[in-house]
Amino acid sequence: MDDKDALANSFQVYQDFIVAEYNYMADAAHQAQENRVRCSEYFIVVISSFITAIFAFRTSGGPNASAEYSQIFALLFLIIFVIGACNILQLCKLRLAWHESVMAMNDIKEGLIQAAPGIAPLFAWRKGTVLHSFKPFSISFILAVQISFLSGIAFAAFIYFCYQSKGDKILTTSLVATAVIVMVVLLFLYSAPLIKENAKNSVV
Repeated sequence: MDDKDALANSFQVYQDFIVAEYNYMADAAHQAQENRVRCSEYFIVVISSFITAIFAFRTSGGPNASAEYSQIFALLFLIIFVIGACNILQLCKLRLAWHESVMAMNDIKEGLIQAAPGIAPLFAWRKGTVLHSFKPFSISFILAVQISFLSGIAFAAFIYFCYQSKGDKILTTSLVATAVIVMVVLLFLYSAPLIKENAKNSVV
């Protein structure tokens, strides 16, 4: 029996597992698409809110707008910031859940490969080749950067309208610094658990 026949026989024996593996990858891809759609919707909400705020604030008298009006927009941007922070935590948890599932599946793969070495070429992801939980410039990380950036701007807008409602002024540089700090903090909340997971797996 040549290698192709052995591989075919191994495929038949472990067909159910291989089909399940394929279905998992398809489900993971679908989940990633849903996450991108969710983040895109958040992006649209933020941009729409900013445009609405700019036009409404100008038509209401700009800096002379009433305190109640400024408080409404402060609340709006605070809500947008909270939604963004929740999305950051959700992206982190989804990434961790994905990585834990893949690691668990790899344990099963290694056991099957020991029993039938011929099926090893069927698996691209194994213990030594699986992606790390934290990977810069991955889709998940880029989405986290996008949401952190928008959330930072939303929080800076919240601070601006809070000052505006009291009739006070705040420097533009202070608002920019606030947005940057918030962005860095949110990215830390996203990356810290993933980096910790990387370190734990490297020790193991």
